[in-house]
Amino acid sequence: MTKTAPEDWDLHTILLATDGSDFGEGAARVAAGLAAATGARVAVLCVAMEGGEPLVAVPEAGTEAERAAFATAASVAAQLRQAGATADPVVRRGLEPALAIVGAAEELGADLVILGRRGKRNLARRMLGDATAKVICRAGCPVLVCPRGAVMWGRRILVATDGSSAAEGAVKAAGVVAGACGLGVTVLSVKVPKHPPERQAEAANIVNRGVKALTAAGVVAEGRVGAGLPPDEITAAAADCGADLVVMGSEGRTAIGRLLIGSNSQDVIGRLACPVLVTAPGTLRAPRHHRNLKVLAEAADRTFLVVADDTPEMAVALEYACRRARGIGGRVALLRVVPAEEFKLFGNVRNRMHADAMETAERLLAALAAKVEEFLGSRPRLFVREGDPCTEVLKLLDAEQSITALVLATGHDPAGPGTLVTQLATRHAKSLPVPLTIVPGHLSENWMKGLG
Repeated sequence: MTKTAPEDWDLHTILLATDGSDFGEGAARVAAGLAAATGARVAVLCVAMEGGEPLVAVPEAGTEAERAAFATAASVAAQLRQAGATADPVVRRGLEPALAIVGAAEELGADLVILGRRGKRNLARRMLGDATAKVICRAGCPVLVCPRGAVMWGRRILVATDGSSAAEGAVKAAGVVAGACGLGVTVLSVKVPKHPPERQAEAANIVNRGVKALTAAGVVAEGRVGAGLPPDEITAAAADCGADLVVMGSEGRTAIGRLLIGSNSQDVIGRLACPVLVTAPGTLRAPRHHRNLKVLAEAADRTFLVVADDTPEMAVALEYACRRARGIGGRVALLRVVPAEEFKLFGNVRNRMHADAMETAERLLAALAAKVEEFLGSRPRLFVREGDPCTEVLKLLDAEQSITALVLATGHDPAGPGTLVTQLATRHAKSLPVPLTIVPGHLSENWMKGLG
């Protein structure tokens, strides 16, 4: 079936997080069905509850926790393959499952995370689990929450929107899924009694915009305006139109950034017996587009990017880049990534630590820039970013079209070439928009001189 989408966002990689319990049965069924409908591959993740963050390459030969996690992930992946999906097991270390899931999603370039929803008792029945809420708030892609009894949808999709940026993303996501599955969409906006009249009057226009966007994408859509409390209206509308998938934003107009998931989203997820797809602002990421290699090769001002740190192998990569740049009249760019540490300190202490880290990064770049300028006669371009190194490298390459090559060097550790080299040369190789040159970190100075 041909997929139709309002934007470039599409489902290529799905991350299914599981612990092997019965609560994940619905999530696994939906992952298999969605993979069949879209052709996406599924990475089945199980978290090994121990220190360390990177994805484990050979978990069956690792620690006891890694082996147990791999066995769980492999079992679920086998079930998905039997259902016709392309699925592979993945293990990531982490003491907090939510952060491990978010990290794995970023490293794998996931377009969607699928989670099972655990049941709740008594007064907490409608409250969203803490781990699920954290994944929704922090993941860089939409999150699909599935109750234990969930099955792949096949009737209708309901998308709830209040016109916020998160809700507008929900409309786009609903269009992608509807186009892939050949389903119609009902667009709902709710007039909330406590809102002023002018705000309530916006509901009809919001619905019309959503219907228009979906229709333009080739999706059959209808509109509906409700009046009352959003969780009540969404639940009622889903039952009335026969929706077996609900799509909504993670926050409303009054939410503070992406620190918290909105109470309406929490309540709806807890009430419904069908899957709920939640989008946050900025999570519908378009696929990276590779640049034309001929254009890169013929660029008059080729720029070689080096990721700056204080390791010996980085010095080798930098010298290689400088000599290559001098040989063709090109330039060098330096990127320093400051890890986005989640310090448990607050206020001035945390601000001071952050400022010190940024100052250290700037001093390092200044020292390296002086060496590059002395060698090339031109000042390198300098970039400082904060976050995961692999993610920030890819973001920079997407944003800076003048960068035509990435140069990295292997480390001296017998255990492997280094985390960044491994990630970019394997898991993210298809996402690189420019050629990657990997230089052995032990190259001698005499060998380097042969480059010019």
